[in-house]
Amino acid sequence: MKKVLLTFAMVFGIANLSIAQDAPDEAVFNFLNQIKANNPAVAWDGIPATYQKRITSLVTDFATKADPEIYDRYHAMIGKAGKVMAQQKVLILDTMSDYMPVVPAEAGVGIDTLAEIMQIIATAPGAKLKNLENPDIGAMMKDTGGKIMRLVRAVDIEGPDGKTIEDHFAGIDDVFVNVLENEDGVAKVEIGHPGLGKETLTMRVIEGKWVNARDYKHMDKKLDRVERMMDRWDADSDQAVSMRKHITEAMDMMDKMLDDVAAAETGEEIMMQLMRHGMKMGSCGKKFKSDLAL
Repeated sequence: MKKVLLTFAMVFGIANLSIAQDAPDEAVFNFLNQIKANNPAVAWDGIPATYQKRITSLVTDFATKADPEIYDRYHAMIGKAGKVMAQQKVLILDTMSDYMPVVPAEAGVGIDTLAEIMQIIATAPGAKLKNLENPDIGAMMKDTGGKIMRLVRAVDIEGPDGKTIEDHFAGIDDVFVNVLENEDGVAKVEIGHPGLGKETLTMRVIEGKWVNARDYKHMDKKLDRVERMMDRWDADSDQAVSMRKHITEAMDMMDKMLDDVAAAETGEEIMMQLMRHGMKMGSCGKKFKSDLAL
């Protein structure tokens, strides 16, 4: 995998999101500064208007065709899983000790953080299908994404490099950007960080916004493909009915598994329940995959 050199991107792997400003270097710095300010909506703001409109239309189309009961139940289940994880943290850590010579002291913090993230996702505006019928995607990203970013940044755990996540965010200030070429709305830009090296990418202007040219090379074709798929989707087709049936069965199994894990009194019992229910869900997954192939 190609080495990503921006500090934030090295941690979260999103170096190639669209960015906007008057000049390519300003675009990069605007994106990084907004990320540092816990505003992930900058990724949406940087998408050219035509593509924002197409993506919003796809989300709206999805909201009108998806099964609201399944969609809402899926997100409720994420919240339930987070609660069970937090409730059984001690037993989970005990189970980890059976497979690891030493359980890291940070493991408990990791479980708490993951459980909180799951609660954020479960209660986010986008967790209700009705909210996607006329979505403000930027506002949703700022709300939900911002909460998750603040939570993750508060985790005071050092990585293998001896730095915390907050240290990496602070390192955004050390990123440098050199514009090597800039002509007729196309620029070659060098982005790097002291000690981490540098990378050259091509940016171009689309509808007044500087974007990473690689991201938009096949964007129209990708969106065309998704739009055709949505146009063909028939919620009353035999395939859709069968898929709905198997998804409901899987959710019933997941609910039962979470109940059994919540009731477990030992780490060993938790593992047994996960394995037992996991095998059943695997069988259901094969049926679902078969439906997709129809």
